[in-house]
Amino acid sequence: MALPPELVSQITGALDLQPDPLDALAGFDQVQVINALLPDESSISQAEAVQSKLRTHLRQLEDETRRLRVELAAEHDEQRVQVLQELIAELLAQVARIREKAAESEAIVREMTRDIKALDNAKTNLRTSMLALKRFQMLVNATTQLSHETASASYAPAAETLKAVRQLSAHFKPLARVERIAEVLGECQAVQARLREQVLGEFRAFVGGGPEKEGAERERRRVRDAAGVVDALGEDARTQVVDWYTSHLLRDYRRIFRPTDEAGQLDNLPRRFAWFRRVLKAHDDQQASAQVWPESWAVGQRLVVHFAGITRDDLRTVLERAAPTLTVSLLLESLSATVEFEREMGRKYGVSFPDLVRTLSSTPLAPSVANTTMSSSFEPHLHIFVQAQDKTLSEMVSTYRSARPSLDRTAAADGRGDGERGVLESSTELFYFYRQTLEQGAAISRGTMFRELVGVFGRWLRAYANDVLLASLSSSAPPSRRSADLIRRSAEEPRWNVAELRGACVVLNTADYCLSTSTQLEDKLKEKIAEEFREEVSLEAERDVFLSVASSTITRFLRELASACEPAFGAMLRTPWSNLGVNVVTGPSAYIRDLIHAVRDVAEVVKDGVEGRKYWRSFGDKAVGFVVARLTQCVVRSRPISTVGAEQILLDLQELRQCLMELPNGEGETTSPTSSYGRYINKTMGRLETILKVILTPADPQEAFVQSYASLVQDRSFANFQKILDLKGVKRADQNNLLDIFLAVTSSNPDLQDTSFLTSLDMDPPASAASALPQSLVSPILDSNPSGAFGPGGSGAGGTDTPPSGQAGARHNVFGDMRKFFSNAVSRKDSAFVGGGAGGRDGSAG
Repeated sequence: MALPPELVSQITGALDLQPDPLDALAGFDQVQVINALLPDESSISQAEAVQSKLRTHLRQLEDETRRLRVELAAEHDEQRVQVLQELIAELLAQVARIREKAAESEAIVREMTRDIKALDNAKTNLRTSMLALKRFQMLVNATTQLSHETASASYAPAAETLKAVRQLSAHFKPLARVERIAEVLGECQAVQARLREQVLGEFRAFVGGGPEKEGAERERRRVRDAAGVVDALGEDARTQVVDWYTSHLLRDYRRIFRPTDEAGQLDNLPRRFAWFRRVLKAHDDQQASAQVWPESWAVGQRLVVHFAGITRDDLRTVLERAAPTLTVSLLLESLSATVEFEREMGRKYGVSFPDLVRTLSSTPLAPSVANTTMSSSFEPHLHIFVQAQDKTLSEMVSTYRSARPSLDRTAAADGRGDGERGVLESSTELFYFYRQTLEQGAAISRGTMFRELVGVFGRWLRAYANDVLLASLSSSAPPSRRSADLIRRSAEEPRWNVAELRGACVVLNTADYCLSTSTQLEDKLKEKIAEEFREEVSLEAERDVFLSVASSTITRFLRELASACEPAFGAMLRTPWSNLGVNVVTGPSAYIRDLIHAVRDVAEVVKDGVEGRKYWRSFGDKAVGFVVARLTQCVVRSRPISTVGAEQILLDLQELRQCLMELPNGEGETTSPTSSYGRYINKTMGRLETILKVILTPADPQEAFVQSYASLVQDRSFANFQKILDLKGVKRADQNNLLDIFLAVTSSNPDLQDTSFLTSLDMDPPASAASALPQSLVSPILDSNPSGAFGPGGSGAGGTDTPPSGQAGARHNVFGDMRKFFSNAVSRKDSAFVGGGAGGRDGSAG
């Protein structure tokens, strides 16, 4: 038998029973106890003492357990247990008797209060009956009074009486099964129906009457009172009156402007709006003089919405029929007229037209009007506008493809030194067209059509980059221009075209202009498009294409530089570096002077033509990499190189270093060696100088030569040391002894590395200059470490050629100010290597 919890608690208190100590072990955690005894690593040494202490405690607990068991056995008394059981049985019997007494008391109280409750119910029913009888009498009297007021056309008091009748009738609708109540309710409905027809007739008579009747003050007051009755009749009566009134005013509109008649066609859409403006003005004039329509009815707004619903349906029909022959001009004219009318109505009533339609369409006052605007009827046909813009852009880009002479004229203008640094006119024309189309498209629709227009913009931006800019870059100048623009340094020097190089500068400027302007275009598109399509707007792919064009342009610069420098490198290869015929170096070689002239000529054209500092910086880095890589190839192909030859090349390198240091600022102004550009030059040329310094070291004594190699190159590679021996022209018989010494020296030096820059040195380089050009110029603006004689390894000045955050934010706001649009398109003045120093690839200035 399960005892109640409260009884168990009382028994426990009476017997003074203590809780079971074993219950405390329910949540015992031995890990926590061990961590408490041994809190850190230093306490592990005391583990034996702790263990001994625990054993002692365990023995004490066992002794205590045995003692308690003995006491329990001694105190166990069966007679005492029997007494406790008898007490418990007696206590349960007392509880049962108490429950029985409580039930009897409840029955007695219920019997005593039964008559009192009956009296209370009778009193409540009597009060309710009297109140219902009083209300019923009021309903009968009010119905009779309303009937008389309806017969006498007393609308002002009838409105108040009607409110009372409707309120009283609501109380008796649940009692409609009572015959007398049903009879009175039926009479109320009949009176209200007669009153409804009567007030509707008043409005019809007032609206359909002549000017003299409309001007009578008595008639206007009577109609105003009838409006109060309509309000009392409820929303359905008000809807009936307003719908009849708007339909009455628009009855001629349906007849005149049928979709099947000429007047209802799309080119007569302005006539529709002009006709309605006259009707709306007549209504406003009548309302201003008569004041018969309550403001809460918003009759003017509902008249507009009713007209919009009819016109919307007509436009859908007309547009579907005219779709095969619909022109863009007619579509835009009609849509512009519709949008302007909607804006006009929105301004008139202080709310946007879509909100006006949405608000009234959601109420029972205009149940037949759909929740759409008139301009929404054009949405399924706006693809015609997108197709027209697509066709126009196709024609524009097609014209630009064949407009190669314009690139030549721009390049020639730069060559005349008139100070103008421009972009292709086609780019400014393209973005100006985008600006006009964007504004026009936003005025038409910001939804699906605008999203399609964004796709057209992106497609033709890519086409312009690929088919115009890249095509202009890859095509060659006409022969007539070519002969005038060629420069020769000697009879054997390959030709390089100045006009083509200047034209490539124009292409680079145009790509940079399109790159920055496309970002503004994307921001403007996101601003104009509907919220649900905003996340889909992105011109990132188009910007990548323009960045690729800029990369290809820098590749073109480097190829022109290679063509200009190749005669000098050819002269270097023809020089007998193993036997120059002199014992003392007296000055720079002739080939290095030609090389410096070629580098300066190309760099001057690029510097004058390129506006973007980051592109000029990228070209400078890559030009340094190319020249040094090609020079290294020539040194390798010219082996063996004597000591005097290495000394001569080192002297030539100093002249070249001076030339490269002057590139950012011009001849005579040297870049600081501590700038990122200066550090890049020193690092790039330092490898070749290290090779030449090792070659310059005499091979005898041999141990000093090996020590010089280990100190300068700092590696223990046999293959790399063999490359130096081949470059120096050491005989095979002497190489074995040198290799033994090399092994002995490097094995005792743990600081030497297994590889160095010599590991990637190609001992059989190609003969063409193109081999020293960067092997991967997908994005030279992002990677200015050209591969060459030493392969792709090693970094330059560090970082990338992407513009710093400040530059990215300072883009030309073409889509914000049209005057700035044209000025920025014609002349943008970015300085190359700001501050007179050369910006390295990390974007810092020298």
